[in-house]
Amino acid sequence: MTNFWQRSISGIFIVAVILAACWGGYYSGLALLSVIGVIGLDELLKMGEPEERKNRLRWIGAFHSAVFLVGLWGRFETNWLSLLTIQLLFATLGCVVTFKENSFKELSKLVFGWIWIWLPVFLAKDILEDFLLRFPLVLLLIFIGLWTSDSGAYLVGKSVGKNKMIPHVSPNKTWEGTIGGVGLAAITVAVFAKYSADLEWSKGLFLGGMISFFGTFGDLIQSVVKRTYGVKDSGNLIPGHGGILDRFDSFLLAIPAVWLAFYLF
Repeated sequence: MTNFWQRSISGIFIVAVILAACWGGYYSGLALLSVIGVIGLDELLKMGEPEERKNRLRWIGAFHSAVFLVGLWGRFETNWLSLLTIQLLFATLGCVVTFKENSFKELSKLVFGWIWIWLPVFLAKDILEDFLLRFPLVLLLIFIGLWTSDSGAYLVGKSVGKNKMIPHVSPNKTWEGTIGGVGLAAITVAVFAKYSADLEWSKGLFLGGMISFFGTFGDLIQSVVKRTYGVKDSGNLIPGHGGILDRFDSFLLAIPAVWLAFYLF
């Protein structure tokens, strides 16, 4: 099977899973967030590591993801800050007790993974809990903003893009493309939010612009991480696309922006 068909079939499957999770409501949304958190942290911890360390890091990641999953799905009163504090205690003690040459580097990568991957997961849970009744398709709204942003950035960037955004990180991204992506996402999100949740036009435009802008930088963060560890893709879970982080990098940074925007509203 050619790479084109691999990418096409995998892309259709990913979109179908996302649509099912978004339409399914609160628990299907949590299931999607859980997959992103667990597999995303696993991919990050293995990235750029020699084979002899990968298995140990996978077990460490699995333990910490399990703690986060208890907080994500548990019915008791908790918050992400409490879980981060507990995790930091566990990780620091483990780093001291099992100290090796690379222990502090591994701890730093782990803490970065909590902030980059699991914190947005918990913020997304907050969005679902607080705004799902008013915005039944709130997760889909975010993905629509990201998808249209990518399309707008590609079309405008290919047509008139000349000024490179951050060429040493992502040589193909231009400021013209980014502006085009922000514009298309803002309009699309505003229309979708107006007719699905009766959100004011101005707020919809602002929300779409936030999703696009921060989603773009989410993609750039992933590029920096991959360049740091010398890898092309974060994983090989999705044929033709790479790993979970390759597909949801924009989503991870868009979520904090959406969370902030909703509470500003």
